[in-house]
Amino acid sequence: MLDLLAIKTIDALDRRNFSLTRSYFTADAVVSGGLLPDCTPISAALKVMNALFAAIPNFWFEIQDIAVWRNEVTVEFDWGGRHERPLKLGMLGLPIIQPTNKTIRVNQVAVFTGYHDKLCAVQMTSRTAHNLPALFAQLNTSAYANVG
Repeated sequence: MLDLLAIKTIDALDRRNFSLTRSYFTADAVVSGGLLPDCTPISAALKVMNALFAAIPNFWFEIQDIAVWRNEVTVEFDWGGRHERPLKLGMLGLPIIQPTNKTIRVNQVAVFTGYHDKLCAVQMTSRTAHNLPALFAQLNTSAYANVG
């Protein structure tokens, strides 16, 4: 059940359906990792996703692997697209990254924690060095290569 909930969450994000995405989480759900500080509310994390969707209009997700253990689901996935518009991550204290028209691909791992029939936490990690700093490196924004 929890693995299906994690898949539905990524699918809802892929369809840019933030209200459906929120419905899979508890009211106090948090996201940590990548560029996000620990215990970032899901609503703030969705603002980061919205900024990525705006900058990368053909943004996509591709699930690679899923593993379930007790109340956790680990999902390894790739995401990417072509950076065609300004990437505005001011909510993270970062300057605007102007369009590069580069196609990027980032490998990410999300560990979803469940509570009853909802998700209550997500920890973003990576099995390799391909996370948000990898995105910045692919966009040739070396000033951000060590962020995350």
